Amino acid sequence: MGIDGRSLYSPGYSGTFWDSQNTMLEDIERIEVIRGPGATVWGANAVNGIINIITKTAQDTQGGAGAGWYGQ
Repeated sequence: MGIDGRSLYSPGYSGTFWDSQNTMLEDIERIEVIRGPGATVWGANAVNGIINIITKTAQDTQGGAGAGWYGQ
């Protein structure tokens, strides 16, 4: 439950607000899924495992980004 090694856990909600994380798919380098007891390094909230999203470096994301939508 983290992006670039930083926890996204919300103690008030007892979970993670994934819909509030605005990471563009093009900026993601890899997604790590750590299952089992090895995830306890991340704290008491990592009971069954963790998901860690690793983004690209700023050097790798130079330039602009555009998106479009077409519909009738």
